[in-house]
Amino acid sequence: MSVPLLQVDSLEVTYAGRRRSAAHRALDGVSIELHRGETLGIVGESGSGKSTLGNSVLGLTPILGGRITFDGQDITRSRGRARRVLSRRMQAIFQDPYSSLNPHRTVGQSITETLEGTGVADRDERRRRAMTMLANVGLDESSYDRFPGQFSGGQRQRISIARAMLPEPELVICDEVVSALDLSVQAQVMNLLADLQRERSLSYLFITHDLSVVKHLCQRVIVLRGGRIVEQGTTMQVLEDPQTAYTKRLVLAAPVLDPKRQRERRIERIGAVTTNFPTQRGA
Repeated sequence: MSVPLLQVDSLEVTYAGRRRSAAHRALDGVSIELHRGETLGIVGESGSGKSTLGNSVLGLTPILGGRITFDGQDITRSRGRARRVLSRRMQAIFQDPYSSLNPHRTVGQSITETLEGTGVADRDERRRRAMTMLANVGLDESSYDRFPGQFSGGQRQRISIARAMLPEPELVICDEVVSALDLSVQAQVMNLLADLQRERSLSYLFITHDLSVVKHLCQRVIVLRGGRIVEQGTTMQVLEDPQTAYTKRLVLAAPVLDPKRQRERRIERIGAVTTNFPTQRGA
């Protein structure tokens, strides 16, 4: 098997407690591998550590222990210029399309900032590339000179995607990118991400609380609870045959279109046992 594009080994992250409260271990010995062209789903409830994992890879969170390797290079504590160079190859799309864009800057100003340090200094060339990318995500040329407040939530998330894709990264960390959108817009954004992945051979680290979303994009899934991996496997394995009560509860919580089946799932979820489950399932 090829060398992973991203490898995380025994990662530990601890947040200091407030006042007299004890420190919180957000990640406790988490190890993952992500290969080129693959989408790996990171799933768990709020507080499970999934966003902390993404932020650790991006260099946004101090790391207590463990190692992060990107394309064979140790980036665990990369800072300054090294991290800026790395950002050309690694981008992120966050949950809230409203707060992720500066309302006082035009769309063109916001997305071309990701070209800083890439060697594209010519202003006209930046504009041309940005307008091409906006077209690739389904927005017309007039979007370039408009402000974020003039767009819907789904359109703003497309802008965020365009901004992340503009420097032609190899890895994109998607942190709850569709959770703030309604179901019809969710489907459009997921289809767009899938199309861009095929065209550009991208790797996605796809962070979500919703297992119904991962089945559309992810080849493998890792389930986090309390900062630890409790289950992992192919998407089909985890969705069709969850091995822990916690994962089963996440599966049952996923929305379905059939109201009768939704009621049945709700009853099953209420009755699901959430204790005495294995520590981890092998991939």
